[in-house]
Amino acid sequence: MRDDPARKEVPLEPFPLRSAIPCARLTLVTLVTLATALVAASGCASLPPDPEVPEIIAAITPESARAEVEALLALGLRPASDPAASRAALDHLRARLEGWGYTVREESFDASVPRYEPTDGGGWRLESVATTQVNLLAERPGGSLPGEVVEVCAHYDTLFDSPGADDNTSGVAGALEIARALAAVELDRTVRFCFFAAEEHGLLGSRHHVERLRAGEEGEIAGLLNLEMIGYTDPAPGSQRTPGGLGWLIGTPDRGNFIAVVGTSRSSGLGSLVVEAMRIYVPELPVFGMPSKGSWFPDSHRSDHAPYWLAKLPAVMLTDTADFRNPHYHLATDTIDTLDFDFLAAVARGAAAAVIHRARPEGER
Repeated sequence: MRDDPARKEVPLEPFPLRSAIPCARLTLVTLVTLATALVAASGCASLPPDPEVPEIIAAITPESARAEVEALLALGLRPASDPAASRAALDHLRARLEGWGYTVREESFDASVPRYEPTDGGGWRLESVATTQVNLLAERPGGSLPGEVVEVCAHYDTLFDSPGADDNTSGVAGALEIARALAAVELDRTVRFCFFAAEEHGLLGSRHHVERLRAGEEGEIAGLLNLEMIGYTDPAPGSQRTPGGLGWLIGTPDRGNFIAVVGTSRSSGLGSLVVEAMRIYVPELPVFGMPSKGSWFPDSHRSDHAPYWLAKLPAVMLTDTADFRNPHYHLATDTIDTLDFDFLAAVARGAAAAVIHRARPEGER
């Protein structure tokens, strides 16, 4: 997830995310209106179960998810300022995806990113470096509606001093698991997997990709699922916090064992579909759905779905809520032994089910 402004490392080119957020002064009327909207958004029209889905998503297991995480972590740190590390990650991802039959291409762009260099005194010196950043895109064309695209994304970069097991190796592994499970599934819409660069420095990879979407160069987007930190749980009472301390208002559970599905009013249909797909196909997974009012909270704009929201494209974030639950966020302790692979696999299975339904629109099967 994008770096916290309180941390030493901040984006060099701030993205105007907060400019799209309503006034932060929440009056009583505003709070009541928000609460009513959130309650209303928690329900959605019935999703007709697809009898093929359970067998398809059963391929995603805790063991297979762990194997993907282990392989990614074995590559080492993946800071956007290190071209060799980024290339190693890209080559690994390409090999996996091409092995499953996907058409893989790269989307390159120039950007300045921060780099930390050690000093003689044992500290760090921050400098800006010009780099070529690369997004990796893998897709399988749809049958009857190839020009309409369902995207699944995760950022592959880490900070320079954190292994990033949860942030965001968990999301990358989840996207790979979904890609593997859907590789041979016939779908009406095209499914595209996007592995974005330099998320930690201002959402640079997703910003570039959305610019191409807005230019009409990448098809019509039927929805994006952003997998942003999906591997950490804490079942202890009080382990879950809420942005702005509004847990009492929106009903956030106080135990950090759920996956949050966050969207905006323009993506409420997609968000509701994801929530219901998870509840139908992965009933053991606790889900907290906020599919329509994510834009009310500045912290909900800290990942790669945000450029889609600003471009008025349907997008939702699936997240374990990052530093509102995970004490290892952006630290050297964000390691594989802190992850819950039963949870990670369940999230990936639910997301895969949602992708299948989104890529098989009603009446066009």
